[in-house]
Amino acid sequence: MAQAQIGGNNDGSLTRPKILHRVQVRAAWSDSWEDVAYLWCRQVQRSASPSASRAELVYDYGSIYRADRRGFAVFEPVDLRGQFVRVRKISFGGEGPATLFVGQVIDQARELYGTSADAAPDEAPSGRLIVMAYGLEHLLDRAQIRASYCEKRDAQGEAVERQRLMGLNTTDDMGPSSFGNRSKEKVSPDGRDAESYIFSADGRVWTAGQAAEYFLAWFSPPDIPFELTGPAADQLRELPVPRINVPPGATVKAMLDRLCDPRRGYGWHVSVPDGDGDETVEIRVYSILTDALDVDGASFGGGAETISLDADGDRSIRTLELTDAGSASYDAVVL
Repeated sequence: MAQAQIGGNNDGSLTRPKILHRVQVRAAWSDSWEDVAYLWCRQVQRSASPSASRAELVYDYGSIYRADRRGFAVFEPVDLRGQFVRVRKISFGGEGPATLFVGQVIDQARELYGTSADAAPDEAPSGRLIVMAYGLEHLLDRAQIRASYCEKRDAQGEAVERQRLMGLNTTDDMGPSSFGNRSKEKVSPDGRDAESYIFSADGRVWTAGQAAEYFLAWFSPPDIPFELTGPAADQLRELPVPRINVPPGATVKAMLDRLCDPRRGYGWHVSVPDGDGDETVEIRVYSILTDALDVDGASFGGGAETISLDADGDRSIRTLELTDAGSASYDAVVL
């Protein structure tokens, strides 16, 4: 896990730091990004699941003398709850801007400073708005799995919704097969630009990647496209899963965490490519093993995803904290 403080004051003052990044918002995922003047980011934390990425944003309001204005001006509080937010680093030397964080505003808090003792009757009270945004994995943690989609017995390629939660690779009541309960062909949900295998009496065996694509295609937020990708995504599509039940109240994130379990050698995180409207959110699957292992003639692992952190001379970073998470280390991987 990496955590960076990219500018700001912790003493509660209204002094705006030298900002080397920009914060943009949009109400709907398909909208264009728009800059929010004087909204700045105090801290960004990028995490892989099961943790969630988050960013802390700050907006000062009231009667303020901004550095780029002449004289005092009144700035009203803003309400950003529910908005999507993007933090981009301002680059110099001809390089394009780098995206530091993409998420959604969930929480807002106000620090109330009031007015000065000699304030005029009409002087606006001042304060500081603290905005907490969480990574898009937060949306998958709210996307509950309430039904199952099965192939019609006499109409291959057509799905019917069943108001019950079916398990992966369980016989249930879909037919006599004892091997699996996946369809032969992929099916597209109505109104979504996605496709996946669904439950069927064909008896095909689910793999972890196929099951992950099923939960993303049918239960993720319908207005945001998600895609399973990453250096180990193809390995996950070939990795058989044991019989797994979908418990009541399960969410898409909970099932992804189970299918990409570090105890089986895999993990995942969210990445959003640069764009300006309706970007596809990447669920990037990686291996916790840097080098591949050969197990009974089959290659396993070797799809690690690493990044390079170069903070030398980077004025946008105030502090950089790296955590060596021993709690996520394993001596054996069970297949």
